[in-house]
Amino acid sequence: MTECRAITAEEFASIASIAEKYGVNKAENCLRFIDTQWDKTYDVWLLEGESGRLILKKDKKRKGDKTVYDAYFAGHDFAVPKILEAIESGDELYVVMEYAEGEDARGCSEEDAARIGKELARIQREYLTEGGHTKLSDWYFAELVEDYWNSSKDRFPGHEEAYAFVEKRFFEAPHTLVHDDLLPLNALVSREKVYIFDWETSGIIPYFLDLGRFAFVDTKGSFYISHSSAMAFLDAYYDEMRKNSAFSITKEEFLLDVAVSAFCQYAIFLHYEDDEERRTETNNYKYMCQILDYLKTKK
Repeated sequence: MTECRAITAEEFASIASIAEKYGVNKAENCLRFIDTQWDKTYDVWLLEGESGRLILKKDKKRKGDKTVYDAYFAGHDFAVPKILEAIESGDELYVVMEYAEGEDARGCSEEDAARIGKELARIQREYLTEGGHTKLSDWYFAELVEDYWNSSKDRFPGHEEAYAFVEKRFFEAPHTLVHDDLLPLNALVSREKVYIFDWETSGIIPYFLDLGRFAFVDTKGSFYISHSSAMAFLDAYYDEMRKNSAFSITKEEFLLDVAVSAFCQYAIFLHYEDDEERRTETNNYKYMCQILDYLKTKK
C-alpha cells in the first residue's frame, strides 16, 4: 500500500529550494511517499502549499517525464497527470505535477481494471503506427528480449518455433507510445477518474508490450491483479483500440499478441531467477511453459 509519511527538517532541506517556489516553507507541509508492503521509500513528495496540493518527483532521466508529457500529452484530455515544470537542482532533475487522488491499482476491481484498459487504449490509438524495424524497437528486442531469453532458453528445449514467432510478431505488429513499466502501482484509481503516470521511459515500440506487464505477471501475488481483472482490462483495451480503424487485429490475434507480451516479461524474470535447485519448479518457469505451448500451437 502506498502511503505518505512526515519528513525531517534535514530531508526537507534537500528539496527546499523547489518547495519554497510553490509556497511550501517548512517540513510540516511536505510528506514523502512510501510503500508499506515493500518497505520502500520513493523520491516523491506531496507538497501542501498556498495554491493547493502538488506532487514533486525526482526524475530518473534527464529527458524523462516532462519531455514525454510535452511531446504526447500536453493539450490532450488523457488520463495522465499534468506536469507543470521540470527543475534542475544541482545534478538532479525534478518535475512538479498536479496532485492525482486515488489508490494504486494493485488488487483493483474488474471495473477499475477496465477503466485503466480503456484509458491506456485512448492514448495508444492516438499514436498508432505501422510496425517494422526501428532503432528503438531493434534495441529493445536485442537488449530486453533476446539477451534475457538466451540466458534461460536451455530450460525450454524444443521451443525454437515459438521464439521465432515472438521475433516475427515483435516487428510486424503495430507500434505506438508504450509506457514500458505499466505495473498496477503506476496507475491510480478513484471514484471519479483513473490516472496512468511515470512515463519517463516510454517510447514508440510494439503496442502490446504494456499488456502482459499489467495483466499477467504473477497474478497470484498481491503485487498485481486478479485473473478476472486482467481479462476485464484486456477486453476494455481491445474494444477501445478498435475505434481506430487502423487497428484491424482480430480478438484471437490480439490475445496471441498478449501472449507474446507475456513471453517478453517472463524472459526477464527467468533471467533473474537464482534458485538453481528449483529451475523447473518455479511459477515463472511454469508460466513460461504455458506461454510457449500456446505460441507453438498458434504459429
